[in-house]
Parts: sequence; C-alpha cells; structure tokens
Amino acid sequence: MNSDQQLRTAPTDRFFIMSDTHVSLAKPYRAKRLERVVSKALELQPDSTVVIVGDFTDYGMPWEYRLVARAARRAGLQRDRLVLALGNHECRLPRFTWSLSRFARHVGSEAPYRDLTVGRTHLILLAGDEKPQRWDGCRISDNQLEWLDRMLSDDEERGSAPLVFNHEPLFDTVEGSLAHHGSGRSIENDADLRAVLDRHPGAYVFTGHSHFPLGTRRIGVGPTFANTGAIAYDDGYGREFAQGWFVSVDEYGVSLRGYDFIEEAWIDGCR
Repeated sequence: MNSDQQLRTAPTDRFFIMSDTHVSLAKPYRAKRLERVVSKALELQPDSTVVIVGDFTDYGMPWEYRLVARAARRAGLQRDRLVLALGNHECRLPRFTWSLSRFARHVGSEAPYRDLTVGRTHLILLAGDEKPQRWDGCRISDNQLEWLDRMLSDDEERGSAPLVFNHEPLFDTVEGSLAHHGSGRSIENDADLRAVLDRHPGAYVFTGHSHFPLGTRRIGVGPTFANTGAIAYDDGYGREFAQGWFVSVDEYGVSLRGYDFIEEAWIDGCR
C-alpha cells in the first residue's frame, strides 16, 4: 500500500466534548442527565471518546467522582473512553492541595495536567496547578506553560492538530469570556497562557466554565477557541440547556458539530 492509499484509509478519531455536569449527591437529577447525555452521544456517534472539560462534580468529593463514573458506565461508556479535565469545582479552596492530589490519583497522573493520545489525536489537558486568589480562579504554573509549549511544538513538527482543554476560558475568546461576564477574568495569568497558545495556530482550544451556549472563534492567526457550553443548569441567560460538541479528527483536519440534548437536535450554524 502506498502513502496516498494509507492517507485515504487512515481512521477518524471521534470525540464527544462537554463540560460543567456538576454532579452532586444533593442533586441526583444531574447524574441522571449526564447518563442520558452520554447514552445519546453514543447513539449518535458510537465510537466516541467522551471528554468532560472540568466541573464534572459540584464539590470535588470522592462520592461525586463515583457518581460520575457510575453514570458513564450505565450509559454504556467504557471506562477508558472517559477523559476528565480539572475544573474549579474539583479544587475548591481552602482544600486546594488535597483536591489536586485527589484528581491526579483519579486520572492516574503524577500531576493534575497531562496529555494522552487517542488513536492519532493528541489531547492536552491543562489544570490550574497553583493556588489562585479567588475560589473560582485558575493559575497555571510556569512549569506547566513550558511543558505546554513543548507539547505544541512537537505537534507542529509532526503536522498534527492537537486538542487542548482548560476549564476556564481565556479573556475575550468565546462567548461568556468578557470581563463583565466574570468568567473572562478567571485565569489569573491569562496573558502568559495566551502568549503560549498564540504561537501555535494549529491547536483547537476547548473551554467551559461560563455556561454560555456553544460557539467557536478564531482570533487573528492564533488557535481556534471553542466554548463547551454546559450540561447542568442554565446558559447565562436563565434558559435551561444541555449542549456539547461532536468532534472528528482525520488527515484532513478537525471538524466540530454542536448538539442540543434538550431539543434533541443539531444546532444550526454551530460547527
């Protein structure tokens, strides 16, 4: 088989990406909604790896982790097909250090940030690994920023488009990330992270936290930013909703398509 034939037959990696499920023992309907969402996602795209971009729990407690795992299992998702990123609800102050260790143990990593490869696709999962000033804030260490720059540079050399995940959005990148929205100032060293990402325009950066509707935006020559919406409660305008991205990665690039689980319909123009 020649190289052109190999390219045409290269497999497609498929993902379902969401955030802010906020599973809680006190609110059992949220675990039920997570189960329904994952079940529907697997119906629409059976070979998906599911990524939750932070705030998968409400308080980061061990029993909430177990509720998330149980909901995914009941929906028919294999354990190794669930990928979790850290959110501010998983590392509430003042038990910040304990929370980081708890998360890292759960995902089998030495640090709360990590990378993994699914098929041919490189996933980079960032985490606020330095104690922030605000309980809902995020501060990313210099060590992590240097690591991220190396990861993205390696991807560029290979000619691949990495998927980068951070719970909190960068300022003025997606809907809900302006200063007056609150979420727009969540990353306390925002400019440092932005400087790294702007050097790597081939990256796709997925963020949550704001609970605003799905959307994408490319700024200048930088990376593509995508807001992951939310599964639990409202969208910032008081409307109940549950939305997520179906993402496909192949030799031609990255494609996104938004889906609304309340309406059970694809979102027009959201791709």
